[in-house]
Amino acid sequence: MLISFIMISAAYEYLSEELSVLPLKADKSPALPVGHNLLYERAKESDIEQLFMGSKKIGIACGNVSNGFECIDFDAHDGEDIRTIFNDYMKDDGIFTIVETNNLPIIKTMGGGYHLYYKSNIIEGSRKLARWTNGNTMIETRGEGAYVATIPSEGYTLLKGSELIKIATITDEERDYLLSVAENFTQQKITPIDSGSGKWQSKFDTSTAWGKFNETGEDEAKDILNSIGWEFVRTRKHDNVEMWLRPGKEYKNTNSKPVSATYGKLHNMFYLFTDNAEPLQSRVGYTHFDILMLLKFDGDKIAAIKYLEKKYNIIHYKSVVNKKTIDFPLTVFPDKIISYIKEQNKVGNFDVNLMGSTFIWLASSLIGNRFSTFVNDTWNVSPVTWLMIIAERGSTKTHAINAIISPAKKIDSASRKDFEKELKDYKAIQDNKSKHPVWKQIFLEDGTREGFTKAMINNSQGLGLMKDELTGWVSDMDRHSSGKGGDEAFWLSSFNNSSYTKNIKSEDDVTHVIRMFLNLAGSIQPGVINDMVKNHSVNGLFDRFLLVPYKEKEFVFSMKKADISYFKWYNDFIKFIHSSLSAFSDLSFNFDESASNEFARCYNVFLQTKYKDSDPAISAYIAKIITYLPRLTLVIEIIDQIYNVYENDQEYLETTIRKNSVTKAFDVLLYFLNNARNVLFDLGEVADMNDIIKASGSIKKADKVKALLAAMETKEINIKQADIARFVGISKQRVSTIFKSLSTGVKK
Repeated sequence: MLISFIMISAAYEYLSEELSVLPLKADKSPALPVGHNLLYERAKESDIEQLFMGSKKIGIACGNVSNGFECIDFDAHDGEDIRTIFNDYMKDDGIFTIVETNNLPIIKTMGGGYHLYYKSNIIEGSRKLARWTNGNTMIETRGEGAYVATIPSEGYTLLKGSELIKIATITDEERDYLLSVAENFTQQKITPIDSGSGKWQSKFDTSTAWGKFNETGEDEAKDILNSIGWEFVRTRKHDNVEMWLRPGKEYKNTNSKPVSATYGKLHNMFYLFTDNAEPLQSRVGYTHFDILMLLKFDGDKIAAIKYLEKKYNIIHYKSVVNKKTIDFPLTVFPDKIISYIKEQNKVGNFDVNLMGSTFIWLASSLIGNRFSTFVNDTWNVSPVTWLMIIAERGSTKTHAINAIISPAKKIDSASRKDFEKELKDYKAIQDNKSKHPVWKQIFLEDGTREGFTKAMINNSQGLGLMKDELTGWVSDMDRHSSGKGGDEAFWLSSFNNSSYTKNIKSEDDVTHVIRMFLNLAGSIQPGVINDMVKNHSVNGLFDRFLLVPYKEKEFVFSMKKADISYFKWYNDFIKFIHSSLSAFSDLSFNFDESASNEFARCYNVFLQTKYKDSDPAISAYIAKIITYLPRLTLVIEIIDQIYNVYENDQEYLETTIRKNSVTKAFDVLLYFLNNARNVLFDLGEVADMNDIIKASGSIKKADKVKALLAAMETKEINIKQADIARFVGISKQRVSTIFKSLSTGVKK
């Protein structure tokens, strides 16, 4: 009775969201008589208790009856490793983005397989996507006329994603991407399109690259067939359908050639009725795109689409396919630093990219003004580094940052205690003519421009400022300058190692810093970064930051601690860097000949990228990121040399920069440049949506959604319904409802 009550409760919930439900037996078969119509007709609410009384499981009918509900089913029949297949599928950047942005439910099934649920405006029957080597189905869709058993049935578990009553409707392009990637996992040939399905289109959608090729690519498709030996035979007089002969087919009478396929039986369809034309299969209809994909690109759908994107200048999945993830190149660091970072990642799930970026920032803070390098006679730099961590509020970024900088914080704490003791002793002496003690520190916590300047006078080697929230830093700019401005100019000057002078009351009351060094790092939320870019774009304040997008990954908490030997080594190494560098002041490093050549090569690569990029925001960013090439080269060179002194008996620091350090710095900057491309791409979409709403004059949320949907449909902007929902601040389901109302002309 308890199981029946659970199934009845779930059935009411699913039915309220217009999902058609079926009572199932323990073996997943319908607990209904043969010939029931619940796969095509929704049960009445008044019949639910009677239908589900005694049921062991619950199912959802797929297709039109459930508002486009569809499932991608990952299955194993004979103990095959479906878990690895599913995990590899989810590792695809495009799949991960679609699943995450739409919060799609992932269900673990009773047989050890997986279900991925979504709703789609495309309604079609179930489709085999991939097979195991023995021919059994590995991945398939469950569509019109099918059903799936699901939670809260015994043996089914929601692993992640939304509740089933909140399943998002994805775009046609997103669905196509989900299915096309699944097809790549097949271990046996799959028939792309079955002409017997009754779904062949009388006209293809030319707004897509593949649709345009299906509609207009007849000549190229036939050229591909001819190139592998297919031969046109004749045209039937009664219906103008073309007859074709497969490669290698022998015949005796040239006047009565046999035929293997037709072209034009349905609109632009190439239909086979031969078993000897692999990879094409018998009794299957193929579009122009299928011919291109199978015969020119060996079944690689994504490669074929990219070919057509270039051919027609129609871009798909701009925010998914064209965005790529590059990890921080840990190999630029010595071995034991890499081992420490990997250990922290393994035990604490601390982000490797964030730790690697933070170590660069920490090392440059410890180096400060003590070292510089001359790129040429007029370009002399110390390694000032600004780091911006883009993360949602409440994420675990702080733990990863502290794993890197905590040893340096301990050095500061010990130094503060020494300073307080010296200050106490100083004050205790009357008529003291000795020099007032100062706090020798690595980090600043917070303060005003005047406070920072005083700290730099006391710490001429430079300082690091770690801000928890950069938003406050930006909004506080100029607050402490009595409305006279200057804070932004101060920070821009500090980035360039400029001097700073301020006359306060008289010529005797002057604040002067010979060479400013303020390393800045902090986090900012993705939702507010656009305002910073918009309000501080003239002087390029944003462009001076190295960007680290951070998204917390799911993990299971454990009380396991990192191997103490890793922490002890790292802690001692940071102390060694600090104590070793303290003896140096204003020492210049010079490039050897091979390093100079490598620097010129890397610099010119960035220049060419800047000149060729069509996005002015990226071009402006590259102009600033080039200034980091000598800075990070210097940091990496010094890290390597100090490591060799500490670990490998190198006797002293050599003031020469080697080629390898330049190459490593270049690799690090490629990582940061890729981050900037992704971030600025997202910001560009936000700006475009703002412009569209402004032009439409919309005030109400529903009107804003309609304006954006219209722009999306006309390809004025490359966004998805999920993007609109996030931007306007409403649910994806509400956006989908408004979209349907626009399509049907029903006012909502």
